[in-house]
Amino acid sequence: MLRIGSDKAVILNNLKDVITGSYIDDTATVAGQLLDENENELDTFTLTYEAGSNGKFEGSIPAATTATLTDAAEYIIVVTATTAAGVIQKFLNRLVAYAIDDNWVQPSSYYFNTLGTLSETDKNALSTYIKTAQDAVELYTGRKFKSQELDEVKTVRGLGTTFLHWPITKVSRLQTNVVNCLEIQNTTATNSSVSITTTGLNLTRYNAGVRTDVALAFASYATIADLETAIDALGNGWVSTADTTYSTYPSADMLQGQVINTQSARSLQMWVEQDLDLYVDMDLGIIHNTFAEEQLVRIVYTAGWSDPPEPIKKVVADLAIELLNTNDGKLKKENLDGYSYELFSPSEAAAKIPITNQSILNSYRDTRV
Repeated sequence: MLRIGSDKAVILNNLKDVITGSYIDDTATVAGQLLDENENELDTFTLTYEAGSNGKFEGSIPAATTATLTDAAEYIIVVTATTAAGVIQKFLNRLVAYAIDDNWVQPSSYYFNTLGTLSETDKNALSTYIKTAQDAVELYTGRKFKSQELDEVKTVRGLGTTFLHWPITKVSRLQTNVVNCLEIQNTTATNSSVSITTTGLNLTRYNAGVRTDVALAFASYATIADLETAIDALGNGWVSTADTTYSTYPSADMLQGQVINTQSARSLQMWVEQDLDLYVDMDLGIIHNTFAEEQLVRIVYTAGWSDPPEPIKKVVADLAIELLNTNDGKLKKENLDGYSYELFSPSEAAAKIPITNQSILNSYRDTRV
Protein backbone atom coordinates (compact mmCIF):
# COMPACT_ATOMS: atom_id res chain seq x y z
CA MET A 1 0.00 0.00 0.00
CA LEU A 2 1.00 3.61 -0.56
CA ARG A 3 0.01 5.82 2.33
CA ILE A 4 -0.87 9.26 1.01
CA GLY A 5 1.23 12.03 2.55
CA SER A 6 3.93 9.71 3.98
CA ASP A 7 7.36 8.56 2.82
CA LYS A 8 7.27 5.13 1.14
CA ALA A 9 10.35 2.97 1.71
CA VAL A 10 11.42 0.95 -1.33
CA ILE A 11 13.88 -1.87 -0.66
CA LEU A 12 15.69 -4.19 -3.06
CA ASN A 13 17.12 -7.24 -1.30
CA ASN A 14 19.65 -9.85 -2.41
CA LEU A 15 20.58 -8.35 -5.76
CA LYS A 16 22.72 -10.97 -7.50
CA ASP A 17 24.65 -11.51 -10.69
CA VAL A 18 22.38 -13.94 -12.56
CA ILE A 19 25.42 -15.71 -14.07
CA THR A 20 27.79 -16.04 -11.10
CA GLY A 21 25.19 -15.95 -8.33
CA SER A 22 27.35 -13.46 -6.40
CA TYR A 23 25.78 -10.57 -4.50
CA ILE A 24 26.21 -7.19 -6.16
CA ASP A 25 27.43 -4.17 -4.21
CA ASP A 26 27.70 -0.47 -5.05
CA THR A 27 29.03 -1.31 -8.51
CA ALA A 28 25.35 -1.32 -9.52
CA THR A 29 23.15 1.70 -10.04
CA VAL A 30 19.58 1.14 -8.89
CA ALA A 31 16.88 3.59 -9.99
CA GLY A 32 13.18 3.68 -9.18
CA GLN A 33 10.11 5.10 -10.91
CA LEU A 34 6.59 5.75 -9.67
CA LEU A 35 4.00 5.36 -12.43
CA ASP A 36 0.24 5.81 -12.50
CA GLU A 37 -2.06 3.00 -13.67
CA ASN A 38 -1.59 4.18 -17.27
CA GLU A 39 2.20 3.92 -16.86
CA ASN A 40 2.75 7.68 -16.91
CA GLU A 41 5.84 8.62 -14.86
CA LEU A 42 5.06 10.60 -11.71
CA ASP A 43 8.44 10.61 -9.97
CA THR A 44 11.91 9.05 -9.94
CA PHE A 45 14.18 8.13 -7.04
CA THR A 46 17.50 6.41 -6.33
CA LEU A 47 18.16 3.33 -4.21
CA THR A 48 21.48 3.36 -2.34
CA TYR A 49 23.60 0.30 -1.48
CA GLU A 50 23.74 -0.58 2.22
CA ALA A 51 27.44 -1.07 2.99
CA GLY A 52 28.38 -4.63 3.97
CA SER A 53 24.98 -6.08 3.03
CA ASN A 54 24.15 -8.93 0.69
CA GLY A 55 22.97 -6.88 -2.26
CA LYS A 56 20.60 -4.63 -0.33
CA PHE A 57 19.62 -1.26 -1.80
CA GLU A 58 17.18 1.17 -0.21
CA GLY A 59 15.43 4.36 -1.26
CA SER A 60 12.13 6.11 -0.74
CA ILE A 61 9.31 7.93 -2.46
CA PRO A 62 8.97 11.25 -0.59
CA ALA A 63 5.83 12.37 1.20
CA ALA A 64 5.64 15.37 -1.13
CA THR A 65 5.03 12.93 -3.99
CA THR A 66 2.62 10.57 -2.22
CA ALA A 67 0.60 13.59 -1.08
CA THR A 68 -0.41 14.09 -4.74
CA LEU A 69 -1.77 10.54 -5.15
CA THR A 70 -5.46 9.66 -5.42
CA ASP A 71 -7.09 7.62 -2.69
CA ALA A 72 -7.85 4.01 -3.75
CA ALA A 73 -6.08 4.45 -7.12
CA GLU A 74 -3.51 1.91 -8.30
CA TYR A 75 0.13 2.86 -8.90
CA ILE A 76 3.20 1.02 -10.18
CA ILE A 77 6.70 1.05 -8.71
CA VAL A 78 9.47 0.02 -11.12
CA VAL A 79 13.03 -0.61 -9.93
CA THR A 80 15.84 -1.09 -12.46
CA ALA A 81 19.33 -2.36 -11.53
CA THR A 82 22.12 -1.50 -13.97
CA THR A 83 25.86 -2.29 -14.09
CA ALA A 84 28.54 -1.62 -16.67
CA ALA A 85 27.15 -4.60 -18.58
CA GLY A 86 23.75 -2.92 -18.86
CA VAL A 87 20.38 -3.60 -17.22
CA ILE A 88 20.71 -6.75 -15.14
CA GLN A 89 17.35 -6.90 -13.39
CA LYS A 90 14.03 -5.06 -13.41
CA PHE A 91 11.27 -5.35 -10.81
CA LEU A 92 7.68 -4.15 -10.82
CA ASN A 93 5.08 -3.93 -8.08
CA ARG A 94 1.49 -2.62 -8.15
CA LEU A 95 0.24 -0.85 -5.04
CA VAL A 96 -2.96 0.95 -4.04
CA ALA A 97 -2.81 4.41 -2.43
CA TYR A 98 -4.86 5.14 0.68
CA ALA A 99 -5.46 8.18 2.86
CA ILE A 100 -4.86 7.99 6.61
CA ASP A 101 -8.10 9.91 7.09
CA ASP A 102 -9.86 6.75 5.87
CA ASN A 103 -8.89 5.00 9.10
CA TRP A 104 -11.75 4.65 11.58
CA VAL A 105 -9.28 4.25 14.44
CA GLN A 106 -6.20 6.43 14.83
CA PRO A 107 -2.89 5.22 16.37
CA SER A 108 -3.29 7.87 19.09
CA SER A 109 -6.63 6.44 20.30
CA TYR A 110 -7.09 4.75 23.66
CA TYR A 111 -7.41 1.35 21.97
CA PHE A 112 -3.62 1.28 21.65
CA ASN A 113 -2.66 2.43 25.16
CA THR A 114 -1.07 -0.96 25.83
CA LEU A 115 1.51 -0.26 23.12
CA GLY A 116 2.99 2.66 25.07
CA THR A 117 4.31 5.80 23.41
CA LEU A 118 4.74 5.22 19.69
CA SER A 119 7.36 6.87 17.50
CA GLU A 120 6.23 8.47 14.24
CA THR A 121 7.65 5.46 12.40
CA ASP A 122 5.63 3.07 14.58
CA LYS A 123 2.50 5.19 14.11
CA ASN A 124 2.96 5.02 10.34
CA ALA A 125 3.37 1.24 10.51
CA LEU A 126 0.35 0.86 12.79
CA SER A 127 -1.75 3.00 10.45
CA THR A 128 -1.04 0.52 7.66
CA TYR A 129 -2.23 -2.39 9.79
CA ILE A 130 -5.33 -0.49 10.85
CA LYS A 131 -6.22 -0.04 7.17
CA THR A 132 -5.64 -3.75 6.50
CA ALA A 133 -7.73 -4.66 9.58
CA GLN A 134 -10.58 -2.42 8.40
CA ASP A 135 -10.55 -4.08 4.98
CA ALA A 136 -10.53 -7.50 6.66
CA VAL A 137 -13.53 -6.65 8.86
CA GLU A 138 -15.47 -5.33 5.87
CA LEU A 139 -14.57 -8.47 3.90
CA TYR A 140 -15.72 -10.72 6.76
CA THR A 141 -19.02 -8.92 7.27
CA GLY A 142 -19.75 -7.89 3.68
CA ARG A 143 -20.48 -4.37 4.97
CA LYS A 144 -19.15 -0.83 4.50
CA PHE A 145 -18.88 0.73 7.96
CA LYS A 146 -17.38 4.16 7.35
CA SER A 147 -19.74 6.51 5.51
CA GLN A 148 -18.67 6.73 1.87
CA GLU A 149 -20.07 7.33 -1.58
CA LEU A 150 -20.44 4.17 -3.65
CA ASP A 151 -20.95 3.92 -7.40
CA GLU A 152 -22.31 0.48 -8.29
CA VAL A 153 -23.97 -1.32 -11.18
CA LYS A 154 -26.62 -3.86 -10.18
CA THR A 155 -28.94 -6.27 -11.99
CA VAL A 156 -32.46 -6.14 -10.52
CA ARG A 157 -34.76 -9.02 -11.36
CA GLY A 158 -38.24 -8.32 -12.68
CA LEU A 159 -40.58 -7.67 -9.73
CA GLY A 160 -37.57 -8.49 -7.56
CA THR A 161 -35.05 -6.89 -5.23
CA THR A 162 -31.31 -6.31 -5.11
CA PHE A 163 -29.28 -5.65 -1.98
CA LEU A 164 -27.02 -2.65 -1.33
CA HIS A 165 -24.76 -1.63 1.52
CA TRP A 166 -26.68 -0.08 4.40
CA PRO A 167 -27.64 2.07 6.22
CA ILE A 168 -28.08 4.42 3.25
CA THR A 169 -28.08 8.14 4.00
CA LYS A 170 -28.32 9.51 0.46
CA VAL A 171 -29.07 8.41 -3.11
CA SER A 172 -27.38 10.72 -5.62
CA ARG A 173 -28.01 8.98 -8.94
CA LEU A 174 -30.27 6.17 -10.14
CA GLN A 175 -29.90 5.37 -13.84
CA THR A 176 -31.23 2.50 -15.93
CA ASN A 177 -30.61 3.51 -19.53
CA VAL A 178 -27.39 3.16 -21.58
CA VAL A 179 -27.06 5.17 -24.81
CA ASN A 180 -24.43 5.79 -27.48
CA CYS A 181 -22.78 9.13 -26.84
CA LEU A 182 -19.45 9.36 -28.68
CA GLU A 183 -18.39 7.74 -31.96
CA ILE A 184 -14.63 7.29 -32.31
CA GLN A 185 -12.19 5.86 -34.85
CA ASN A 186 -8.50 5.85 -35.72
CA THR A 187 -8.07 6.06 -39.48
CA THR A 188 -4.30 5.56 -39.78
CA ALA A 189 -3.17 3.03 -37.16
CA THR A 190 -2.60 -0.66 -37.88
CA ASN A 191 -4.46 -1.40 -34.66
CA SER A 192 -6.21 0.85 -32.14
CA SER A 193 -8.59 0.70 -29.20
CA VAL A 194 -10.27 2.83 -26.53
CA SER A 195 -11.14 1.83 -22.98
CA ILE A 196 -13.13 3.62 -20.28
CA THR A 197 -11.69 3.55 -16.75
CA THR A 198 -12.97 5.07 -13.53
CA THR A 199 -11.02 8.25 -14.27
CA GLY A 200 -11.20 8.74 -18.03
CA LEU A 201 -10.49 7.38 -21.51
CA ASN A 202 -7.37 5.46 -22.53
CA LEU A 203 -6.61 5.60 -26.25
CA THR A 204 -4.08 3.13 -27.70
CA ARG A 205 -2.73 2.97 -31.25
CA TYR A 206 -0.11 0.78 -32.95
CA ASN A 207 1.64 1.98 -36.07
CA ALA A 208 4.75 0.42 -37.60
CA GLY A 209 5.09 -1.66 -34.44
CA VAL A 210 5.17 1.38 -32.17
CA ARG A 211 2.56 1.69 -29.42
CA THR A 212 1.28 5.12 -28.35
CA ASP A 213 -1.02 5.61 -25.35
CA VAL A 214 -2.98 8.74 -24.45
CA ALA A 215 -5.07 9.26 -21.30
CA LEU A 216 -7.90 11.80 -21.27
CA ALA A 217 -9.17 12.40 -17.73
CA PHE A 218 -12.81 13.13 -16.99
CA ALA A 219 -11.58 15.79 -14.55
CA SER A 220 -9.94 17.68 -17.43
CA TYR A 221 -12.68 17.08 -20.03
CA ALA A 222 -15.94 17.40 -18.13
CA THR A 223 -18.45 16.89 -20.95
CA ILE A 224 -18.81 14.59 -23.95
CA ALA A 225 -18.21 17.60 -26.21
CA ASP A 226 -14.97 18.36 -24.35
CA LEU A 227 -13.77 14.81 -25.02
CA GLU A 228 -14.69 15.12 -28.69
CA THR A 229 -12.58 18.28 -28.99
CA ALA A 230 -9.65 16.70 -27.14
CA ILE A 231 -9.70 13.52 -29.25
CA ASP A 232 -9.83 15.43 -32.55
CA ALA A 233 -6.90 17.58 -31.36
CA LEU A 234 -4.70 14.50 -30.91
CA GLY A 235 -4.25 13.97 -34.65
CA ASN A 236 -2.50 10.72 -35.62
CA GLY A 237 -5.73 9.45 -37.16
CA TRP A 238 -7.99 10.00 -34.14
CA VAL A 239 -11.44 11.37 -35.05
CA SER A 240 -14.66 11.47 -33.05
CA THR A 241 -18.24 12.68 -33.22
CA ALA A 242 -20.38 13.42 -30.17
CA ASP A 243 -24.10 12.72 -30.24
CA THR A 244 -25.60 16.21 -30.06
CA THR A 245 -28.32 14.98 -27.68
CA TYR A 246 -25.69 14.14 -25.07
CA SER A 247 -22.81 16.48 -25.94
CA THR A 248 -23.28 18.56 -22.78
CA TYR A 249 -23.71 15.53 -20.49
CA PRO A 250 -20.96 14.74 -17.95
CA SER A 251 -18.17 12.54 -19.30
CA ALA A 252 -17.89 10.81 -15.91
CA ASP A 253 -21.25 9.11 -16.64
CA MET A 254 -19.67 7.06 -19.42
CA LEU A 255 -19.95 3.28 -19.07
CA GLN A 256 -16.84 2.24 -17.15
CA GLY A 257 -15.12 -0.96 -18.25
CA GLN A 258 -16.12 -0.62 -21.90
CA VAL A 259 -13.36 -1.51 -24.40
CA ILE A 260 -13.79 -1.07 -28.18
CA ASN A 261 -11.62 -1.69 -31.22
CA THR A 262 -11.50 1.54 -33.25
CA GLN A 263 -10.29 0.31 -36.63
CA SER A 264 -13.77 1.25 -37.80
CA ALA A 265 -16.11 3.82 -36.27
CA ARG A 266 -17.50 2.52 -32.97
CA SER A 267 -19.59 4.15 -30.27
CA LEU A 268 -18.82 4.60 -26.60
CA GLN A 269 -21.77 4.55 -24.24
CA MET A 270 -22.98 6.39 -21.16
CA TRP A 271 -25.60 6.15 -18.45
CA VAL A 272 -28.63 8.48 -18.52
CA GLU A 273 -31.67 8.84 -16.28
CA GLN A 274 -35.10 7.75 -17.45
CA ASP A 275 -38.49 7.07 -15.90
CA LEU A 276 -37.91 4.36 -13.33
CA ASP A 277 -39.96 1.50 -11.99
CA LEU A 278 -37.67 1.33 -8.96
CA TYR A 279 -37.54 2.57 -5.42
CA VAL A 280 -34.86 2.29 -2.75
CA ASP A 281 -35.45 1.26 0.87
CA MET A 282 -32.70 3.32 2.50
CA ASP A 283 -32.98 1.73 5.95
CA LEU A 284 -32.60 -1.84 4.67
CA GLY A 285 -30.41 -1.12 1.63
CA ILE A 286 -32.70 -2.72 -0.95
CA ILE A 287 -33.67 -1.73 -4.52
CA HIS A 288 -37.22 -2.83 -5.42
CA ASN A 289 -38.12 -3.33 -9.08
CA THR A 290 -41.85 -2.90 -9.70
CA PHE A 291 -41.39 -3.59 -13.43
CA ALA A 292 -41.85 -7.14 -14.77
CA GLU A 293 -38.58 -7.15 -16.72
CA GLU A 294 -35.01 -7.37 -15.40
CA GLN A 295 -33.20 -4.01 -15.27
CA LEU A 296 -29.54 -3.06 -15.24
CA VAL A 297 -29.14 -0.19 -12.78
CA ARG A 298 -26.39 2.25 -11.91
CA ILE A 299 -26.79 3.70 -8.44
CA VAL A 300 -24.60 6.31 -6.74
CA TYR A 301 -25.31 6.42 -3.03
CA THR A 302 -23.81 7.12 0.39
CA ALA A 303 -23.84 4.29 2.92
CA GLY A 304 -22.32 3.57 6.31
CA TRP A 305 -21.89 5.39 9.62
CA SER A 306 -20.24 8.78 10.11
CA ASP A 307 -18.67 7.13 13.17
CA PRO A 308 -18.63 3.31 12.94
CA PRO A 309 -20.05 1.36 15.89
CA GLU A 310 -17.77 1.05 18.91
CA PRO A 311 -17.66 -2.79 18.87
CA ILE A 312 -16.49 -2.70 15.25
CA LYS A 313 -13.70 -0.23 16.03
CA LYS A 314 -12.55 -2.43 18.94
CA VAL A 315 -12.33 -5.48 16.66
CA VAL A 316 -10.33 -3.45 14.13
CA ALA A 317 -7.92 -2.29 16.83
CA ASP A 318 -7.43 -5.82 18.17
CA LEU A 319 -6.69 -7.16 14.70
CA ALA A 320 -4.30 -4.28 13.90
CA ILE A 321 -2.28 -5.08 17.03
CA GLU A 322 -2.23 -8.78 16.09
CA LEU A 323 -0.90 -7.92 12.61
CA LEU A 324 1.65 -5.52 14.09
CA ASN A 325 3.04 -8.23 16.35
CA THR A 326 3.04 -11.06 13.82
CA ASN A 327 6.24 -12.72 12.58
CA ASP A 328 8.60 -10.52 14.59
CA GLY A 329 9.10 -8.30 11.53
CA LYS A 330 5.49 -7.12 11.70
CA LEU A 331 5.01 -8.29 8.12
CA LYS A 332 3.80 -11.40 6.36
CA LYS A 333 7.10 -11.85 4.56
CA GLU A 334 9.96 -10.07 2.88
CA ASN A 335 10.02 -10.32 -0.88
CA LEU A 336 13.57 -11.56 -1.37
CA ASP A 337 13.43 -11.50 -5.16
CA GLY A 338 11.85 -8.07 -5.28
CA TYR A 339 12.33 -4.78 -3.58
CA SER A 340 9.52 -4.27 -1.12
CA TYR A 341 7.57 -5.98 1.61
CA GLU A 342 4.33 -7.92 1.30
CA LEU A 343 1.64 -7.12 3.82
CA PHE A 344 -1.15 -9.41 4.90
CA SER A 345 -4.00 -9.32 2.43
CA PRO A 346 -7.48 -8.58 3.84
CA SER A 347 -8.48 -12.24 3.40
CA GLU A 348 -5.39 -13.44 5.27
CA ALA A 349 -5.98 -10.87 7.99
CA ALA A 350 -9.64 -11.88 8.30
CA ALA A 351 -8.50 -15.43 9.02
CA LYS A 352 -6.72 -14.08 12.12
CA ILE A 353 -9.88 -12.67 13.72
CA PRO A 354 -10.38 -14.66 16.95
CA ILE A 355 -13.64 -16.49 17.62
CA THR A 356 -14.71 -14.02 20.34
CA ASN A 357 -14.44 -11.12 17.88
CA GLN A 358 -16.06 -13.16 15.11
CA SER A 359 -19.13 -13.43 17.31
CA ILE A 360 -19.20 -9.62 17.58
CA LEU A 361 -18.90 -9.24 13.81
CA ASN A 362 -21.56 -11.86 13.13
CA SER A 363 -24.23 -9.53 14.50
CA TYR A 364 -23.29 -7.01 11.78
CA ARG A 365 -22.70 -9.55 9.00
CA ASP A 366 -24.66 -9.23 5.79
CA THR A 367 -26.07 -12.72 5.20
CA ARG A 368 -28.57 -11.70 2.53
CA VAL A 369 -28.37 -13.39 -0.86
